[in-house]
Amino acid sequence: MDVDKRIVEYLKEHNQEYMDLGKEVDKILDDYPILSQLLDKENAITLTEEQHKAYRKYIFLKEDMENLERSGRYLMGQADMIPYMIVMSQIERKLEKDNGNYKELKKTQKDLFMKGLRDGYKLAQILKEE
Repeated sequence: MDVDKRIVEYLKEHNQEYMDLGKEVDKILDDYPILSQLLDKENAITLTEEQHKAYRKYIFLKEDMENLERSGRYLMGQADMIPYMIVMSQIERKLEKDNGNYKELKKTQKDLFMKGLRDGYKLAQILKEE
């Protein structure tokens, strides 16, 4: 859930296509408040032809937004691999240096891995902006 939240926040701030899709979704929901009932309630609702067309457009826009979110997850995963590989090589060197002292390594591994993930996310943002 944390990754999903980070992706959506990033897209809302940096991806014009995502922002435009979100505005269209919001406009549809503003123009057709009955659609919010359709999405949030369990009661049966009857839609006019115009409302049904708006609902179909809403669904397609949300799908486009989800596709951008999936792409973001993929790119973040790719960016996270760089620091992960660095962390793994640091762990390997630490093991060699400590002659296999796994107790100390466990703490070091966690610290390095968490730092690597944070750095990977920052790296993904920098690369995306260039």
